[in-house]
Amino acid sequence: MLSKWLSRLNAHPDQDPADQGDVSLATALLLHEVAVADTAQDAVETDQVLQEISDAFGLSAEQAATLKRQSAVEAERTVSLHGVVEALNASLDAEGKRHLCARLWRVAFADGHLDPQEEGLIRKLADLLFIPHPVFVQEKLKAEAARVPGPSGA
Repeated sequence: MLSKWLSRLNAHPDQDPADQGDVSLATALLLHEVAVADTAQDAVETDQVLQEISDAFGLSAEQAATLKRQSAVEAERTVSLHGVVEALNASLDAEGKRHLCARLWRVAFADGHLDPQEEGLIRKLADLLFIPHPVFVQEKLKAEAARVPGPSGA
């Protein structure tokens, strides 16, 4: 699905990706990637991804679950996140990117522990999305302050 969307973008570069309604899939894919970055995705991370998808796009729990499943399938098919990031860069303004960054951090901290792979991926995505470093840090600190300590008390 995302690969078809990216093909349509390449065929019609003047078309606004937001008009295609697939920004939600691209966002869900990035949230999924952060959740699985530490190779130990657990129920709390899955729940956080579903919550972020639902909140971001005003979806029901069932719709969010469907979008999450689609994003997981696309993540398996996607060789590089650059096309996804390019589409989001074309669709999101600075505030939209800030919100996306905040969502990524909340997923990373959902289990009460920030894994180095999660932080590295978010740092890379922030760079590719042209999110200013102060915004990256501010959103990280907000998510860290709001996190619920995990089983290890982290």
